[in-house]
Amino acid sequence: MADWQLHIDFSEFWNKYPDELTSKEICEKTVLVLKSERKDVLEKFLEFLDEFDEIIDQFEMLSSEDDVDIDEFDSILDDLYDWADTELDDNWNGKKLAWIKT
Repeated sequence: MADWQLHIDFSEFWNKYPDELTSKEICEKTVLVLKSERKDVLEKFLEFLDEFDEIIDQFEMLSSEDDVDIDEFDSILDDLYDWADTELDDNWNGKKLAWIKT
């Protein structure tokens, strides 16, 4: 397994969609978790902060809509996964930015 430098945990709410939470509520909670991780990104990985902020902004804009399009949510989530999988060294199975727990 890779050596994940950050851990982003959505598991508290992730599986509550669609029975207990709407897509809008999932999106709002996603924004809150990402914002809570921003300080770690800022302190440890400043060079990756702009892209992280863009992803937060995209989720935030989407959460402002009354009816969150789940396909658009998934597209932004793909961007987050790509960001998180950024390799930080050349070692096989080496350091990567973030583990995302769902």
